[in-house]
Amino acid sequence: MINRIKTELKLLRYSYQFGLFSVLGIFMFVMGWLFLIFDEEGYRLGIFYILMSAMFTVQEAHILEASTLIASSPKKKELVVNLPNKVSAFFTIVNYILYVILTYYKQNGSEAYEILCSRRLLLYAVEACIFLLYMGTAFKRFVESTIAFTIAFFAMYLLGDIVVKNINLSFHHGIIVSSLMILVGILLSNLCRKLLYRLPLQKISVGKQLRKYM
Repeated sequence: MINRIKTELKLLRYSYQFGLFSVLGIFMFVMGWLFLIFDEEGYRLGIFYILMSAMFTVQEAHILEASTLIASSPKKKELVVNLPNKVSAFFTIVNYILYVILTYYKQNGSEAYEILCSRRLLLYAVEACIFLLYMGTAFKRFVESTIAFTIAFFAMYLLGDIVVKNINLSFHHGIIVSSLMILVGILLSNLCRKLLYRLPLQKISVGKQLRKYM
């Protein structure tokens, strides 16, 4: 199983503009963590950046579907559905664990700040779910997904703090609830990919140069 996953991940190197997307993903990842670590007021922007960093890698996995070699492969479904699922789940979980560790060490011992950290974990989980659902649908239904994502994300970005201000969970309970939310987001994203599998990859969802070959 491990060898199969390694082989699938190696295929990402043959994705369209792998180098560019990798650099953008790393840039977003670094910028996100700089905001989270050094800017107490900029944590929402930090969350956005680290969630965006995962999106670039997932995009590489989805773009493989445009390859004629993948399209004619008997393992097409495994590659165009399961590989993006694994990649998005991996990066979402790793980023979440790192964020939990960071918020844990930034606590100052006061109950009020512990509740604030718990609320931030919930906000992270909600925004991660929005990104997961978008990544699971955008390459098959780009316009509809982008409109829904834009509305949902900016509504959450503007109103998120207001929505959770009356939620008073301990840090540990916040971890449990946010973990369950992220798990649900991963499962729903996987379900969306399976339901939309037979639809063609939309040209508008990929780079201009790649569209010429689709």
